[in-house]
Amino acid sequence: MIIIGADHAGFELKNIIIGYFKEKNIEYVDVTDYDKNPDDDYTDVAIQVCIGVLKHETNLGIAICGTGIGISVACNKVKGIIATPCFDEYTASMVKRDNNSNVLCLGGRLEYSKNREKVINIVNTYINTPFEGERHLRRINKIKDMENKFGEKLWE
Repeated sequence: MIIIGADHAGFELKNIIIGYFKEKNIEYVDVTDYDKNPDDDYTDVAIQVCIGVLKHETNLGIAICGTGIGISVACNKVKGIIATPCFDEYTASMVKRDNNSNVLCLGGRLEYSKNREKVINIVNTYINTPFEGERHLRRINKIKDMENKFGEKLWE
């Protein structure tokens, strides 16, 4: 299942993606199913998307803010999340193949967001690209070790 959410800057892009999901009968949950609110924070959206993703190991998330970067930083603070901003099909493919990313981060204020076909191609590439596995596990396990070991301050 796809868990999707957006702050005010990604609200229109989220609705475009949800429209596509409805057309194709792709199962999703919109964790920000409310009216556009200019006072919302991408950090709150990030938490909601990550909780949904972590509920089942096969869930994927799509988190949207103005650039995809801020929400990516926030999502990556949640243990077990590998959130990656993607700007085209190539980056969407690579983050799934090599990094086993579980949250796609998109930018509602970026140029590609004005092109529905481009956005849908990025989303489809992300959803449908499998993790290559074996040769990348060493690095992913190191990232998990970092997450566990350095979850607190590195100084003092």
